Amino acid sequence: MQKLIIVLLLGCAWLLHSCANVSAPTGGKKDEIPPQIIRTTPQDQSLNFRGQTVEMVFDEFIQIDNLKQELLITPDIDGTYESKPIKNGLRLVFDKPFRPNTTYTLNFRNSIKDVTEKNVADQVKLVFSTGDKIDTLAIRGVVTDLLSGKPAENAIVSLYRTNDTLDILKHKPFYFTKTDKKGIFLLENLKQDSYQMYALEDRNNNLKYDANNLQNEKIAFLPEPVVLDTSYTLVEMTLSKMDTVPPRITSRSGNNDLASIEFDEGLQLGTVSYTNKTDNPVFNLIEEGKRLVIYNTLNQTDSLLVQVTAIDSAGNRLVQEINIKFDNPAATRSRTTPRPKEKMATKTSPSDGEKILRDLQYTFQFSKPIVRANLSDIVLLADTITKIPVDPSADLKWDAYKTNLTVTKRLDVKQRVRVLAPKGTFFSVDGDTASVIKTTHDLKEAENYGSIAGRLQTKAPNFIVQLLEASNLKVLAEVRNQTNYKFNYLNAGDYLIRVIIDENNNGIWDQGDLLKRHQPEPVLFGPNTIKLKENWELTDQDVSI
Repeated sequence: MQKLIIVLLLGCAWLLHSCANVSAPTGGKKDEIPPQIIRTTPQDQSLNFRGQTVEMVFDEFIQIDNLKQELLITPDIDGTYESKPIKNGLRLVFDKPFRPNTTYTLNFRNSIKDVTEKNVADQVKLVFSTGDKIDTLAIRGVVTDLLSGKPAENAIVSLYRTNDTLDILKHKPFYFTKTDKKGIFLLENLKQDSYQMYALEDRNNNLKYDANNLQNEKIAFLPEPVVLDTSYTLVEMTLSKMDTVPPRITSRSGNNDLASIEFDEGLQLGTVSYTNKTDNPVFNLIEEGKRLVIYNTLNQTDSLLVQVTAIDSAGNRLVQEINIKFDNPAATRSRTTPRPKEKMATKTSPSDGEKILRDLQYTFQFSKPIVRANLSDIVLLADTITKIPVDPSADLKWDAYKTNLTVTKRLDVKQRVRVLAPKGTFFSVDGDTASVIKTTHDLKEAENYGSIAGRLQTKAPNFIVQLLEASNLKVLAEVRNQTNYKFNYLNAGDYLIRVIIDENNNGIWDQGDLLKRHQPEPVLFGPNTIKLKENWELTDQDVSI
């Protein structure tokens, strides 16, 4: 009997242990089927709809994500709507009636998903008409960025009826849609009419073009109205900035030693000149081009009238006379206590040890403006021994702020060059001098580099062929009005060829103007990314436009 009890106890212990080690169920096959529509109110393609409530019912439980951004209702409704969940679906209640005799499209895009695997319900659309017919015309096309050639994702493509007084600067469009990841768009169920057509980088999601905001949205437009009496395909639009607003001064300030002028955007160039004095002011553009600094080299305490010229990256120009004022030095600090001065920092481009071309482009870079320089002290040594003559008037050039001095020289050397500027060569606006600058550079050897050459086939009389670094679209080199082009001494890497049709032959790309209905100068790209290896010469990179 005792043995039987022991056996029973061991059996119970084993059963309890087995029950404690419960394995997770393996489950069934992963759900990869998105929700399917089983019923809509009104029915798809319905005519003469008079209601203000729309319902969508699916074959499983759903969740709604970001409906206000994802749901596209065209044409634009007069009021707004509220969304309410119902069993396996949603209900939209509109606060104003739909327009009569109008075909409406509700495109839910990526807003509807199942609750288990988050599968997105594909192509969830509802089309109905408040009249006795469904409009069937469509416009299909692609939107790209003009200066990069890349697809423009989530760009707004919009239509405004030509005979309306509505415009893209103040009003929402009549029809609109968004581009996909490839920049492709489809405007469908359109009414026969005449339309102005736009594409827009709508950064603040208000469906309007904010031409004067700091974000400066990109835009494209067709120069002539689209007379829609048949469907259109392969409509191409290219986005670009059309900034026609000049820079604006936002604030001014001054202390003992300098006055500052702040701008609402970064400048390409900012200059200042005294209005009633013969001296040239010392100034600098800092903080990403948004701050113009004027140094108090005259020990001035009264107001000074100056003329400020500010040019932004789009070429818009501000010329304005303003008063600036420096604080009184005697009132704020002891004459015997000098102002602490920031040490002058120097750099060179190329830096020490970097290889160079025979056509030397060498720049001294300073953290503060230089007011005095002994340019005859700058020495170039061929193969570190023989002195190369330097003509300051021909070989040296300052930038507008006296913070960069560039040496341009054709070199006749065998192997290397040394550049030397001894201490005492450069003196800053604060009176301090740059430390000795000494760098050594070997010549680039042709076998370590590659070249890209080709022919441009075009009827355009004026153009610019640019070589771009593919990763960041940085312009590395360019030639003007040369159908046969070649770019030498290139590092291994990926490159693009970009062609600007220089319609006014001014050597730069000119933007468009929406208000004047003036298109930007055309920009085109070579057909492929060019992959260059060391010691390669790619000679057939032809572009036809």
